[in-house]
Amino acid sequence: MRVALISDLHASTVALDAALGDIEKRNVDRIVCLGDIADLGPEPGATVARLRAKGCDCIQGNHDSFREQFPGLMNIIDWCWNRLDAAQRDFLQGLPSQLRVELAPGVTLLCVHGSPSTYDEQLLAETPTSRIDAWGLDRDVRVVVAGHTHVQLVRQYKGRTFVNVGSVGQPFLAAFDGVNPPRVLRRVEYGIVEWSERGLNVELHSLPLPWDAFRASLYAAGFPDPERWLASWEESS
Repeated sequence: MRVALISDLHASTVALDAALGDIEKRNVDRIVCLGDIADLGPEPGATVARLRAKGCDCIQGNHDSFREQFPGLMNIIDWCWNRLDAAQRDFLQGLPSQLRVELAPGVTLLCVHGSPSTYDEQLLAETPTSRIDAWGLDRDVRVVVAGHTHVQLVRQYKGRTFVNVGSVGQPFLAAFDGVNPPRVLRRVEYGIVEWSERGLNVELHSLPLPWDAFRASLYAAGFPDPERWLASWEESS
């Protein structure tokens, strides 16, 4: 079983199409979206429509309920909400918090947004092992895959592999610390988890964001104060 994992799309069809185009070359069996689908970007409705047309399994991220408050971002979040139709809003708010994928008999991939505990907990290299133990994972869960931090990661602990696939729509240089504004990279990130007779293989992919097309999409959509938003993105090699 070979599963592509995308996360934190943030309403960018430009970034999503780049990720899906790259995934198509890599012979996967399934695509799973780990949430944060349709806010903080120029094309909320079109992003939801792309995922549904592609038949992607999706789980809910902390932004998908549109019920949380994010200081300094509410004008953009309200703008995104108003560009979703009723069916798309219901779809996002009705998504499950987790998804289990059987990679092989007795081998489960657990898909979450933040952590197995809650969608707004960060999975980091620094996450204490006592916290991981507290998640109480079932014995068959051999791989846990998450997003939320917008930073890619592979970590091993007690025979399990913990993967953060980063962000399709807004990769960060470092995880948000709750204080300093994130530094966003002009990249598109996703991951692939594969289980074969040789065991587990994890691939973390990063490709250039089509910057001119992304910039144009903000203006075409009437996104609020696009130049201020674009100033957060940094060129990266």
